[in-house]
Amino acid sequence: NGEKVGYSQESKTPAEFRITPYLKPGENTLAAEVYRWCDGSYLEDQDFWRFSGIFRPVCLYSTAPVQVRDFWAHSTLDDACRDAAFTVTAKVRNLGAAPSAAHTVVVELLDAAGKAVGGSPLLKMPVAPVEGGQEAAVSASVPVAGPKLWSAEAPNLYTVTVALLDAKGGVVEAHSCKHGFRRVEIRDGVFMVNNAPVKLKGANRHEHDPLTGRTVSLESMEKDVLLMKQHNMNVVRTSHYPNMPEWYELCDRHGLYVIDEANIESHGMGYAMNTSLGNNPAWEAAHVDRIVRMVERDKNHPSVIIWSMGNEAGPGSNFAASAAAIRALDTSRPIHYERDNTVTDMHSEMYHKIHQLLEYVEKGEKKPFFLCEYAHAMGNSVGNLQDYWDVIEAHPVLMGGCIWDFVDQGLKKSFSDPRGPRVKPAARYTEDWFWAYGGDYGDKPNDGNFCCNGLFQGDRTPHPSASEVKKVYQNVKVTPVDLDRGVVRVTNKYDFVTTAFLKGSWRVEADGKTVQSGELSPLAVPPKGAEDVTLPLAPLTPEPGTEYFLTVSFALAGDTSWAEAGFEVAWDQMPLPWKAAAPAPLAAKDMPPVKMKSAKKAVEIAGEGFELVIGKDSGVIESWKVAGKELLAAPLAPNFWRAPTDNDRGNNAPRRLKVWRDAATERKM
Repeated sequence: NGEKVGYSQESKTPAEFRITPYLKPGENTLAAEVYRWCDGSYLEDQDFWRFSGIFRPVCLYSTAPVQVRDFWAHSTLDDACRDAAFTVTAKVRNLGAAPSAAHTVVVELLDAAGKAVGGSPLLKMPVAPVEGGQEAAVSASVPVAGPKLWSAEAPNLYTVTVALLDAKGGVVEAHSCKHGFRRVEIRDGVFMVNNAPVKLKGANRHEHDPLTGRTVSLESMEKDVLLMKQHNMNVVRTSHYPNMPEWYELCDRHGLYVIDEANIESHGMGYAMNTSLGNNPAWEAAHVDRIVRMVERDKNHPSVIIWSMGNEAGPGSNFAASAAAIRALDTSRPIHYERDNTVTDMHSEMYHKIHQLLEYVEKGEKKPFFLCEYAHAMGNSVGNLQDYWDVIEAHPVLMGGCIWDFVDQGLKKSFSDPRGPRVKPAARYTEDWFWAYGGDYGDKPNDGNFCCNGLFQGDRTPHPSASEVKKVYQNVKVTPVDLDRGVVRVTNKYDFVTTAFLKGSWRVEADGKTVQSGELSPLAVPPKGAEDVTLPLAPLTPEPGTEYFLTVSFALAGDTSWAEAGFEVAWDQMPLPWKAAAPAPLAAKDMPPVKMKSAKKAVEIAGEGFELVIGKDSGVIESWKVAGKELLAAPLAPNFWRAPTDNDRGNNAPRRLKVWRDAATERKM
């Protein structure tokens, strides 16, 4: 109605305004003024499109004068992770001017079948009268015996209901959330969930839709969660800001650990202590505010296992203050921040090489090591992922990592734009659209194609690297023991579940053609266990020159929330020691004769059906004829170069290695 109500900045956590004093009977006008830039923009310097507007839902709601402003349902498991203390803290606010009457907060805990756990209600907390404009906190705990535990592999959820009753027992309002009983800790330098060492296998994910930009739908979010689960990921880092609230609900339900990251990135200001905003006292309140708002919003989600204070924002006192603020609110989750490991519970780095991981291990450091970004998935990449995981799995202090990144930030752009006609003929492209990246809209400055470095295209079509990730991250491994007898070893790398939910099969292929196959008997290999299995391989007479391979595959035996029965989750392949006897070598005297002639500039070699010419000056085969037909379009020459990939360009390899590009043409005999 023309009056200013309030102002907020921080585009990724909720802002709430009380508009009651400004309303009038009848029709009212509610308006929002959105600014493209503010001083908060210095803290939102992430590598993404510079969109403007409101990206997330806006709602209007009403409440009673006395309300539950906030609640936190949390639990503490005992050392055996068998029983729990379940605690609910509620903050009751009086929005009126006069003191409120007495109220009661009642809490129920329901299992997956909707059955009440413990009493009904489980907790009952009286609330004394609250002064006008004030709030009061109430808290109570109760033991819960033997709850089903939550993990990414077994996401057992309970439902918590929190109701506010008036003095007569009437329900004033009620809220609910999902709760998972789980314990996260770092013990002796090892990251653990529910007493089990856990390796984090994940990716970083920007919120992105190729049609709607940073406004993402529930369907799009669920598709991303399912793709992550289907590619054997167990963790996602919300790079580099808190995600939509629904994202965490999906991760709770389907089973995906979350590294929840605050909306702080100021790499444009540099990392030096005299320039970093993280070390500027004038910016302390802004840092702490953004981080605390994230913690307060997301504290009820069991999927959130790590708080991350931001990304590439330099070191400094503001992160020490922020870490202290987190610990004052929540000590049940460790803290991460890559740019200042002095104030965190783990040591984090980006793009460390494998030898650097081994150097960290050899130092005997106390903090577990996490690769918050690695295996940069831009262009043709991720080929050395197995090398990383051979090292990560061998050393308990190495937690794992999140690949950069999950999805290309490409936008679907029509060729009707002015730049289109110049692109279309060059690409010989049949569609009327393409994936646009920085600069395709005339935007300056821009990131070029540096925002297209995902495992998936913008529409979630997988790049080849996604298959590599699925293979390396798989949690069942099959290795040979005695292939002559068909004995293989099945190793279960899951942390909490047996292999009973999987169905195994095997096949033998001869040069790619299946010649034998079968199914494995049901297996229930325990977590982190192994079992030898004998496959009924039928004897056969190997064909000369034929290769035989054994492939063992594991697929879902039944439907899950993230994939249907029959979906393959793991496979391994190994060569079989089946070979035909080698033919007797041909004696030289029985071979067709070969003639050699040395000319002035070449050596000519001729035999039955072929002719070779080797240049004396060049040292290469200049002509090769078979049955009189020339096979070479040009003399053979050594080649020490290949087309540079995006990552090659990123590390300046074309310039650094230029000598090899020209080595063939500039070679000397």
